[in-house]
Amino acid sequence: LVAQQHAQEEIKKEEIKKEEIKKEEARRLQELALQKQKEQLPPELPPKNTDPNFAEDGPPPLPPLPIDDQSFQDEVESNLEEGIEDESAPSALTEMMMENANLGEDLQVFTFVENSNADVNTNKDTEEDKTGEFTVSTDTQEQGLSGLRLYGAVALTLIGLGLFVYLIMQTITDKRQLYNVAGRDKDALYNVMKRPFKGVPIHRMRPTKDLNSLWLATNFPDEAVLYMTLKIVPGRFIGNGLVEVQAQAQLKGGAALFDELEVLKGDTLHIGEYSYEIKGKRVGLKGKLSEALGQKSLLKDVQFIRKKDQEFVLKGKLLLSPYGQDKFEAKLVEHQQYIQKTVIRPLKDRLERYKTFMGLLDRMGRLYQNTMGRITKGKSIYLFENRYNEEVGPFLRDLIIDNNRLQLSLLNLEPDDSKAYGELMNYGKDIGIVASEMVTKTRKYRTLGKKRTLWLLDYFSKKVEDLRLQGMRVRQKINNDLAPFVESEKSP
Repeated sequence: LVAQQHAQEEIKKEEIKKEEIKKEEARRLQELALQKQKEQLPPELPPKNTDPNFAEDGPPPLPPLPIDDQSFQDEVESNLEEGIEDESAPSALTEMMMENANLGEDLQVFTFVENSNADVNTNKDTEEDKTGEFTVSTDTQEQGLSGLRLYGAVALTLIGLGLFVYLIMQTITDKRQLYNVAGRDKDALYNVMKRPFKGVPIHRMRPTKDLNSLWLATNFPDEAVLYMTLKIVPGRFIGNGLVEVQAQAQLKGGAALFDELEVLKGDTLHIGEYSYEIKGKRVGLKGKLSEALGQKSLLKDVQFIRKKDQEFVLKGKLLLSPYGQDKFEAKLVEHQQYIQKTVIRPLKDRLERYKTFMGLLDRMGRLYQNTMGRITKGKSIYLFENRYNEEVGPFLRDLIIDNNRLQLSLLNLEPDDSKAYGELMNYGKDIGIVASEMVTKTRKYRTLGKKRTLWLLDYFSKKVEDLRLQGMRVRQKINNDLAPFVESEKSP
């Protein structure tokens, strides 16, 4: 143990020696670095002279003033001999004296004395403080601020003038040039653009020659973004199906071109009459300015700034047709006669047949409910069966047979109509199947308690309701197919 402790002590001593060696090496490296740094620095300045009688030499003496007394005297005598008597004009001597005086004011001899308490004034605008830094005098600062205020006022005036000129130029800007439009329509559009604006915009809409774009002319004086919705008027077009279109355009110079039409409903534009609604909002510098000023409570009622004067709505009707108005009306009558025979009449006929079927369905449901409220045995269902055969069965059977006849007759001529009458026939058969099930399902019960009667009534009420909803969906579809060909009283 003693030997082990002795070995440990020796190890600790060696570690301490290593640490001291490392510290000594670091100290030596630090001294070498400081020595190199001192070698790179410039040499130190000589010590300051503390003798109070010592004064440094000033700047070199100024050259003598350019004054030649003899030349001045000769010049004065010559002027007197020539008889110069203009007292208002200064003589050469006077001018030279003035120059000498000015020169004496500008030239100053500086004496540099090593005195930390002495303040040397260099000029009227700057002065040196005790730290050796120069500061601008109060008069100079006030002059600088005054100049900045002047420059700011001039800049604001120029900006306001530029804004005023821009607004005036926007108002009197040239009207937009119209193209790809018939001559008569172009004149009508230009006439609207020239009308004075009195708070409410007036407008006119005309199609281009190819009927693929629409020109809008208005007397609204500013730029605006326009959003248009265009819908075909039911019963006033040559084609199949309703059409709805939307578009966006930029109003500038009194005109806007809707050349990108997005069809929302239907396949394409038809020849016919359309109703449109255009919503516009002022944009550009005027729009931004009025919107910004409108946030101020004191300015919100100014006509230029009022919100209602920033937005407007235009409504009207438009004819898209390669023909004139008279020829279009004649073509429309021919088209309506054809549609009446091939489309409207078959649709109305099927609509009436569905109404008849649904009437028989409702009658059958009421007969069953009345009968179930009176009987207590299943075999008494014959009361329902007798009344059904008198009031519902014969009509239902005749209607089913007639629909089957129409289906077969139109099979080769009008496949779509044939299929529709086949669906009608199947609808009538479904009603007859429910009537037959009412009789058979009720008859198999010997007695009809309250619970069983309620179950049967609920079961067949659902059957009848399902058939009624099926008929309503078909009737709604037929009405939708008829809508484009029948002018609605509520249409704009």
